Amino acid sequence: MVDPVQLQQVFMNLVLNAIEAMRDSGGELTVKSQLQDGQLQFSVSDTGVGLPMEKMDQIFSAFFATKPQVSGMGLAISRSIVESHGGQLWASANSGGGATFHFTLPIQVTESRPWLPETPLRSLIFGSQPQREQKYRRLQRPKKLLAFAR
Repeated sequence: MVDPVQLQQVFMNLVLNAIEAMRDSGGELTVKSQLQDGQLQFSVSDTGVGLPMEKMDQIFSAFFATKPQVSGMGLAISRSIVESHGGQLWASANSGGGATFHFTLPIQVTESRPWLPETPLRSLIFGSQPQREQKYRRLQRPKKLLAFAR
C-alpha cells in the first residue's frame, strides 16, 4: 500500500521544479499517467530550460542544485520515496526543450479489502459495509481546487 502523503510530496517536488524551470520564459506543464507493463507510470513534463546533460547523473544526489537558494534535496527525497514504494524515478531531456521526470509504481491487485471486514463493533462505530464503501468512494473522488484571481 502506498503512503498518499509521501506520493503527494513527490508530485509537489516534480511540479514545483517544472514551474521553476519555466519561470522566466513561460511554457507548458503536462502531467500524465498510464498503465505500462503491470505498473503505473507517471510523468511530469515541462517546456522550460531543460536539464544540464553533463550533470544528469548528479541531479538525484542529495544537496545537488542547479539554481541558487534551494536545498538540493527535493529530487533525492522524491527518488527515495518512490523507491521505498517499489518504483523507480528517472529524468529525460525533451527534444524541443524542457525535461520530463518519470516514475513508476507497482500495481498490487488484491481481492481482499482490509478496510471492509464486517464485524459488529466495526458496524457500530463506522456504519454498515455499504456505508463504509460509500465513504471510501467519496474519499477517492478528485478534490476540486479553488482558484482565486487578483
